[in-house]
Formats: sequence, structure tokens, C-alpha cells
Amino acid sequence: MSSCGVDRLTPSVTQHNKRCINCSFLIPRNLPIHSLEQASTSMINLLQSWITPTQLSSECVLCTECLTLLQDQANTISEGLPAFGHRSICFTCGNSILRATRTYPARQDRQERNILVRHVRLHQISRLERVCAACWRSATRELQRRDQQDSNRPGLSEAILPDVGSSSDLNIPELPPPPQQNLHTAHVRSNPTIRSSVYKRAARTSNHCIFVNCFETEHLLVPSSIKDLLLLNNKFYVPPAARICRHNLDHGRWSELTSQLKDFTGSQFDSIMRIMQRAAYYHIDFSNILIMPTYLCHFWLGMNSDQFYNLLNGIPSIAGQVPNATVALSIYLVKLRTGDSNERLATLFNKSHVTLERLMNKARTCLINEFVPLYLGFNHMNVEDVASRNRIIPEGLFEDPPEAMEYVRIAILIIHI
Repeated sequence: MSSCGVDRLTPSVTQHNKRCINCSFLIPRNLPIHSLEQASTSMINLLQSWITPTQLSSECVLCTECLTLLQDQANTISEGLPAFGHRSICFTCGNSILRATRTYPARQDRQERNILVRHVRLHQISRLERVCAACWRSATRELQRRDQQDSNRPGLSEAILPDVGSSSDLNIPELPPPPQQNLHTAHVRSNPTIRSSVYKRAARTSNHCIFVNCFETEHLLVPSSIKDLLLLNNKFYVPPAARICRHNLDHGRWSELTSQLKDFTGSQFDSIMRIMQRAAYYHIDFSNILIMPTYLCHFWLGMNSDQFYNLLNGIPSIAGQVPNATVALSIYLVKLRTGDSNERLATLFNKSHVTLERLMNKARTCLINEFVPLYLGFNHMNVEDVASRNRIIPEGLFEDPPEAMEYVRIAILIIHI
């Protein structure tokens, strides 16, 4: 029975390495464990201010919740008070006591607390209020063992003049040493960062959308294809932890992505290099827009698949002039939307430079001859339609006579100036 208490309050090295250094949460096997290599210098400095006087070491790990909190607060000007990803934690074993059926208060006047604090990190001792039932029972058994050992020890006179014959029979078990508190002063080697003057990145957080001032509650993973395209076309890197809302994924204006973050860690730089390597073999099949994801269709064409095919049906002559009307129209729309060079588009569509220009010119000619007369200019409108549209603004301005006089007065002043 005694060994059970020792095992409970003396976690193995493997268990100790799986506990979050900030909140002391024992990370289960099915959840990710984050090393300090994933944190920037500002995040490490902020973490050290949170857990003082506990010292960081290269073996420390973080839970996902604490890493997210660090990412959020490291991008702000003020550090604020320490934050914890998990609050209802038994600091002695790292298990959650949020839904525990029974817990015990670790009051200052109880001797069990002196046993428990040996297994609690320094920055968490002041927050030690309750522990789980298993750790409390282990601390109680530890006290009972100590009392029994004290009663079995010889008196003072026997300790000064011990009996040589009986001293060899005396076998007092030694208490196991408490787990290390990471008090060694080995400094964490801060990850070097690379600051770019061209590339930017999104914040490494899943709490909000990568678009600034977006307050949507639904946060989705950013597709890998979108990450690649944003890096290649917008020079914008999206970290793995970043998220995006459904609206911006399908209808977002990617050119409006802004960020002040220009520092990149070594792992992020490696990820950028991998994306660049994939770009050499990157091309999209535009022959069937219906199977293209909505966000990719909007990214390249600026419209969804239904709008694309409505436009394609409006220029029926293109089907007789090019082998694949869908690809030809896609080339022209991508050119209008992105403004990329023909050399770059030739790589994207896996076409030669001459073939790309020929298909693009055919699509442009068909649009001018068939689509423009139907929807642009005045040939498709009668006089009444033109007059009704031209009266919209004047009627809105001069519907109220007092306001109309004010507009006239302002106009006269502007003319005289």
C-alpha cells in the first residue's frame, strides 16, 4: 500500500514531461504536446514572467490552450496578468478536478499540505487550494509512514551509544526524493527569428479569423491550397494554428489581408520553403469548374461556379473557336482578377506562352462581341429605362424641398469658389 502513495506523488519523468509548465495540466496521449521551440522570443519572455519564480528549461512543454493564450497576448502591447489554459487542476498530479466527484481543500493548517507542496511548481504553490482524492490519500499515507518511522527510531541515548549488534538489524526505509522542480538555471535557448521586409504572416491563434476585425464565431482550418496561394500571390504566410471563418473562406477579399507580423521562426521558414518547392509543380485543372471548391473558385475567378457558367452560356460562339471554352474563359478571368504575368499564368494552366495568349484573346473577343452589347452601354435599353436610372440620384437629393435649397446654396458657393 505504501508504494501506491509514493507512485502517486512521485510522477515518472515521462509524466512530468507531459505536464504543461504553465497550468500543470497532464496532457493526455490523444492531445498535442507543444514544445517551447514553437514559441517566439516574445512568447517565451511572457511565459517566464507568468511562471516566475519557476525557471524554464528546454524540456518544458505547453498545452494547446496555454500556447494559444501566449500567442494572443504576445501580440498585444501590455502583458497583463498571468493566464492559464486550465484552471481546475490538481497541481500535484496534473489531472483535472473540474468534474471530480470529491476533492479536498489543501489548507495552510493541515500537515498534508507540507507533503503536497513538494510536488507543486513554485509559481503554483500560492494557487494550491484543492487536490484530488487520490493525491490527498497519498499525502495522508505519507504522514502515517513518517509517524511510524519516528516511533521506530531509537532514543537520543541509543543514538549516541548505539548497540553494534542491533544496529545492523535496524532498517529504516528512506523517503523517495521529490520530483525535480526545474529549478536549474539552464536558460532556454530562444529561437532565432527572421524578419522579412516583404512577407507577412497571420497570428498563430485559433481564437479569431485571419481577417482583421472579423467577429464570426465559426473558425475553420485554412485549406492548404489557400495557404499556398496566399504565400505565392499575396506574400502572406498562414501558420498551422490560424483559422478562418466560413464567410471569408468563400467570399473574402484576399487582397485585404493585413498584418504587422513580419518575424518568422525557423520552422515557419522551413514551411515556406516547402510551399515554394510545391509551387514549381503547381497547376489547377480549370476544365471542370463544378468540382472546384467554392473558396478556390472565388479566389481565382471572383465568382462561384453558377455565375461562371451563366457567363459562359452568354458567349456561345467561344465553344467553336477554342478546344475547351471553360479553360479559355478561366484564363481570361484569372488574368483580370490577379493581374499576373502571362509567364506565371502559363505555369499555372500548364500551357505554353503562345497558347495562353491565343486562348485569352479568343475569350476577350467573344466577350466584347456577345456579352458587352447585352449588358453594357445603351443599346440594350430604351429611353424610359435610361431616364428612370438617371433620375435616381436627383430624386434622392431633392425630394425634400428645404434640403434641396441647401444643396443648391452649397453648389452655388462651390461654383463661385
